Amino acid sequence: MTLTEILEQIRGLYLEEFSARLEGFPVDVRRVLLAEALYLNAEGDALRTGALQLPARGDLCVLQDQRVQEIACIEASRSVRFDAFRFVWDNRVQVALNPFAWSNCSVCIPEPIEALDVVPLVAWFEQQLKTADAIEMSDRFPRNVAHSLSAPRQSPAGVRFEVDFGSMPVAGFERFLAAVAEAGAGLLVIGELPANATPLSHNP
Repeated sequence: MTLTEILEQIRGLYLEEFSARLEGFPVDVRRVLLAEALYLNAEGDALRTGALQLPARGDLCVLQDQRVQEIACIEASRSVRFDAFRFVWDNRVQVALNPFAWSNCSVCIPEPIEALDVVPLVAWFEQQLKTADAIEMSDRFPRNVAHSLSAPRQSPAGVRFEVDFGSMPVAGFERFLAAVAEAGAGLLVIGELPANATPLSHNP
């Protein structure tokens, strides 16, 4: 399989699971469900939290007391299995791709956190989250949006963070790789290494 085919399959499993859960609700319940809703503050603007003050989206939500509440977090019950491989993206960054979940992708950059510029990552995420799409709140799915980005943190293996790509198209993943390269990464490890695997390092 090509990289695009792998990514399309991983995303597809999440979309299938989400659609099945959504369609499993009775019609009267679906009338109040919000798919991929943006969390809002009391003023109706995007709610920003965490060290990076980022907005976020839930999976299946409802509106309670004028606030978005997630009632179901969707994770694919199946996974795409493939042998981990390594490639160079756009002659800018090495990528080690391991099996991962579209809605909970673990990322590791084997660099000290001081060496990374988070601004390109934040800009990428804000673009893929589409805060302007909060105007329409319904059960329409997919919205082709990302859901969340955790703040990067230092670990013994390097800088780690997690991404919920939501229903974001595969083209957004390619832009993610470009943002990581712009952030200063030489090597990007996506997904979890097998327990018996040798840790990867970046050799400039």
